[in-house]
Amino acid sequence: MSQPTLRYQLGRIDLLDWLVSYIVRSPFLWAVTVALTGYRCWTLFRDGLAQSAPLLAFHGSLTFFGIWASFLVLIPLLTFLRPQPALGLEVVFQAHPDHFTTESKLARNEVRWSTIRRIRNGWGHVFLCISANQAVIIPFRCFAQPGDREAFTRFCQERIQSASAQPSATSTPSS
Repeated sequence: MSQPTLRYQLGRIDLLDWLVSYIVRSPFLWAVTVALTGYRCWTLFRDGLAQSAPLLAFHGSLTFFGIWASFLVLIPLLTFLRPQPALGLEVVFQAHPDHFTTESKLARNEVRWSTIRRIRNGWGHVFLCISANQAVIIPFRCFAQPGDREAFTRFCQERIQSASAQPSATSTPSS
């Protein structure tokens, strides 16, 4: 695949896909959920309200899924209540041999391929993950065919691998 140029607009559904992916992968949220579920089961058992294993499992499951449901509702709600100036703007993604650029009316960003940690696929998006909580979101709808999306993903993986294989410009040979 030659160096692609993509044009797309990001909407709330695009951001929601990233948020759900981020929430599900968040080790902090998993730790909080397990700790709160464990605490609730322990207090129910200690107070004699759930002495049988099936009853304790029922309350634990109910607590676990209730906490996850609240995360999946509250985090996107709080995110969408804040102003999101980039939503609805046309974004132009241009790939280059050693970096890519994203440009909109708000800003122009240049990102080196070596800073991309991984590529993830969402329900309808490709995420170029810069860190655990930051990614460049590219919707599937900007590709004409599914084969184009797969070729784009392969192109990005090749660029990332070649960038990570190159020695750092700051390293100097020792004498």
